[in-house]
Amino acid sequence: LYIYNIFPRIYGNTNKWRQCVQRAKYMGFNTIYVNAFYKCGVSNSIYSICDYYSFDSLSFQKGCDPEKEIKKFNHYCKRHGMLTLTDLVINHTAPDSPLIKKHKNWYKFDKKGNPIKAGTPGDDGFVTWVDTAKLYYEKDDKNGLKKYMLDICKYYLSLGFDGFRCDVANLVDPEVWDYIISEVRKIKPDAIFIGESFMCPPETMIRMGKSGFDYIFSSSKWWNYEGDWLLEQYNQTKDYIASISFPDNHDTDRLIKTCNYDYELFLQRIKFTALFSKGFYITDGLEFACENKFMVDTTRAKDLEKTQYNFM
Repeated sequence: LYIYNIFPRIYGNTNKWRQCVQRAKYMGFNTIYVNAFYKCGVSNSIYSICDYYSFDSLSFQKGCDPEKEIKKFNHYCKRHGMLTLTDLVINHTAPDSPLIKKHKNWYKFDKKGNPIKAGTPGDDGFVTWVDTAKLYYEKDDKNGLKKYMLDICKYYLSLGFDGFRCDVANLVDPEVWDYIISEVRKIKPDAIFIGESFMCPPETMIRMGKSGFDYIFSSSKWWNYEGDWLLEQYNQTKDYIASISFPDNHDTDRLIKTCNYDYELFLQRIKFTALFSKGFYITDGLEFACENKFMVDTTRAKDLEKTQYNFM
C-alpha cells in the first residue's frame, strides 16, 4: 500500500478531497486514507467520538448529506484506481457520548461516577487522555460491545471503504481484533486492517499479525540512525506482519520543522521511510513542505497552507 492521507477538516468539502486524490494519483499512490469524520464530543477532537453514525460538520460542506458525499467520494476513488481507508476508533469514546447512558456496562466508573479515561503508557508514566472514556470488552461479548463495533465496520464498508486504519490498536484486547477481523472478512475477504502500534513491544506486533492485521505502522520515523533497536524490531516482526513507514503524520510535527528547514535532510528522511518498509504513507501537504501540524481538535479550513515548494 502507498497511502496518501487526507485530513478532512482542512478542506471541509468532499469536492476538495477529490483534488487530493488527483494529486495522490499523479504521485503514484494507490490508497487514500481519510482521518476520522465522526461526530465529536465536547473536546471537538476527531478521536473523541460522540456518535459513530453521525458526522463531523467541519469535515463536510454545509447542507449536504454526508453519507451520500462519502459514497460519491469512494466511488470517485475507485474510478481512479484508488483504495480507500478510514479510521476505526474502538478503544474509547468521548466522555459525553450517549452510549455511556445507553450502555453503562460498556464502561467502568470512578468513585465520583465519571467514566474511566483511556490513555497509554509513556516514558514518564501513564498518559491520560482527558477527553475520552475507555471501552471495556467482555470475552464472551455478553454486553454486545464487540458486535456493536463489528456493525460499525459493516456500515463503513457499505459506504464504499476498503478497510480501516485502527486507532491505538495495540491498546485493544487482541481477542477483540480476532473477532472483528475474522467476521469482517466473511463478508469482505480483502478488507484491509492497519494497526497503530506505537511504543509497543515486538511480541504485541506479532500478536496483531496473528489477529489478521495486514500491516502495522513502523516506528522508523523515530530512528536516530545509530541505535540497533529499529533493525532488531524489524527482524523480530518481519515474518509475522508487514509494516508501513511514514515521515510525519497527524500525531507528529511536520517533517520540515523537525529537519529545521534543511531540505536535503527533509528529502533524505522521506526516501528512507519510503524504502524501509513494505508500505509507505504520507500526510497531505508533505509534498509542499507544509510546516503546520494538523491538530485533531483545532485545525480548520483557514489553516490550509500555501508554500513556495513543490516536491511532487
